[in-house]
Amino acid sequence: MKRVLMISYVFPPYFGSSGNLRVLGFARYLPDHGWEPAVLTAHPRAYSRVNDRLLEDVPEGLYVRRAFGLDVRRHLSLFGKYPAWLALPDRWASWWLGAVPTGLSMIRRFRPDVLWSTYPIPTSHLVAATLSRMTGIPWVADYRDPMNLSDAANSELARRVRQRLDRMTVKRASRVVFTTPGARRVYADRYGDVEGEKWAVVANGFDERHFSRLDIRQKNHRPAGPCRMLHSGFLYREERNPMPFFEALARLRSEGVISADRLQVRLRASGNEDFYRERLRSLGIEDMVELAESIPYDEALREMAEADILLLFQGRSCNQQIPAKLYEYVRIGKPILALADPQGDTGALVSGDELGEVLDIDDVDAIASGLVRILDDWESGRLGSVPVDRARKYSRRARAAELASLLDSLVR
Repeated sequence: MKRVLMISYVFPPYFGSSGNLRVLGFARYLPDHGWEPAVLTAHPRAYSRVNDRLLEDVPEGLYVRRAFGLDVRRHLSLFGKYPAWLALPDRWASWWLGAVPTGLSMIRRFRPDVLWSTYPIPTSHLVAATLSRMTGIPWVADYRDPMNLSDAANSELARRVRQRLDRMTVKRASRVVFTTPGARRVYADRYGDVEGEKWAVVANGFDERHFSRLDIRQKNHRPAGPCRMLHSGFLYREERNPMPFFEALARLRSEGVISADRLQVRLRASGNEDFYRERLRSLGIEDMVELAESIPYDEALREMAEADILLLFQGRSCNQQIPAKLYEYVRIGKPILALADPQGDTGALVSGDELGEVLDIDDVDAIASGLVRILDDWESGRLGSVPVDRARKYSRRARAAELASLLDSLVR
């Protein structure tokens, strides 16, 4: 087998990022396509949140090394303050000090054919760039989110450092991979002097292992009681703003079109609960919209399978991104309602691949009229969903095949 060394700060038992799923999916399914993976990651002390149960998802026999690393804010601050230069390009920059020698040790033992690193922790790309330069091994830089669209830099100096690292990454990496076509276009336009063959897209997906034990009923039927809509995951107050949706609900209620007896909406682990609770109260729809706390991943999937319609929010500022949650929704097989920009990557995928309904996230009128139609279709059994056999092209296994093909092109 050919071998790939995967460099990722995010890895179990790290808790709180869907990035775990992308790395684990590739690590699990690449061997099916002729590639043996190993993982270089950070010591758990560097993580702000851990859950040891997540270690159960690590493939048996996977070679994993955990290098020294600290979180500047947690380990090196005094009264909550720390020198800004210690957090360049990010708060985990100290991981580079441990990851480079550990990576060299892994390279001597594992002899990888390709290095692969994943953002949004910039230090991951910095570690890979160093190892690639020292050893001459080809390097694939994976961007789960575009670095040049991130607002994570909290100072002008940090912004300049990240820009410089971003340009160095696209110049030195053998391939630069994105999860959406829009992100690829942004980078191709921004770095017009970089040869086009460097850019590639390997989207996110779902892992069938997480769904095999679920009792998923795909038949559209109307059970007794109201239609149950569910959004599972964080709702940013700007990037995934639910306020136009709330206003549409309030309007329809005032017109007597809907009520709590006809529609119930659950927002699971949305964050900003106090802010949203006050808005729901002021609009008079607090009995229609429930704000629910976070639950374990398997329980969240089971809840999705029990919902009638799955909600997705994605604002215009995230037009070059597609939430990983969408692929889980597709596999669940329940009707999907995406509140997004119809011209963005999320809206284009949902409508273009006929995965569900798309309503403009900022247009209260469009949301209100669309909700009436969708509820009518659901009540009559006309609302469609994605069959399991068609959903499989969005699986992590299929994505691993795409990555393996890209890796093959570097070692022929």
